[in-house]
Amino acid sequence: MIWRPVMVLLGVIVAVFANAVLISQERIPEPADKPIEALEEPLRHIAYRIDNRRRNLIESFGMGPDLAERTAARMEKVAKSKAQLQKLLKENASTVTEAFCPSDELPQPYAALEFLVYEENNRRDVFQPDRMMVFEPQEWFNENRGLVSSVYREVELSGRKADSTLMGVSGVLLRRESDVLEGNSPWSKSVFGAWGFSQLLKEHASIEALAIEYFALLHVLSELANAQDGICT
Repeated sequence: MIWRPVMVLLGVIVAVFANAVLISQERIPEPADKPIEALEEPLRHIAYRIDNRRRNLIESFGMGPDLAERTAARMEKVAKSKAQLQKLLKENASTVTEAFCPSDELPQPYAALEFLVYEENNRRDVFQPDRMMVFEPQEWFNENRGLVSSVYREVELSGRKADSTLMGVSGVLLRRESDVLEGNSPWSKSVFGAWGFSQLLKEHASIEALAIEYFALLHVLSELANAQDGICT
């Protein structure tokens, strides 16, 4: 009978169409070990310049205007050690280039943690610029490099928020990488959890001063490194 081949043909067409829809909607997960350099996010396009300070603090790192203003004020004081910091950068160029210059590894806000933050008595703090005599890779960072990279991926490459950098770096400064990765408040991305720096301040008032110190030193050093006479050229 004629209707049988027609039905078979219609069945084939429906099957082909259904498979095409399924294939178009299929999402192949990125491999866990996908190189960082293959990924794109705003931190890789920051211009570290004096006239960009407040813009970077607010638009790229996610600070509120008040926190950004105080961080910018701290930068002015850090910049008083410009000659010493330039000398340090040039003397340690082979060691710190990937931390303060564009690279295929971690972007500056995360990479620079290795040299600007030390750990003592289970507490992390930022080196004072006028007392820095050398750039040394810190042991705590080497022991937790994988965790720092995971924090970066979690907050910057998965549903990135306006203040993701401030929150990600703060999590590392407070030794709370596991809370960031597990999505515990105030790093929760669920509708039932909490996210945000104001909430973090309620739990750790000390993070405000830490964040100001770190981002001020990071930005000034990155400015010097990326200047025409810096180590990145």
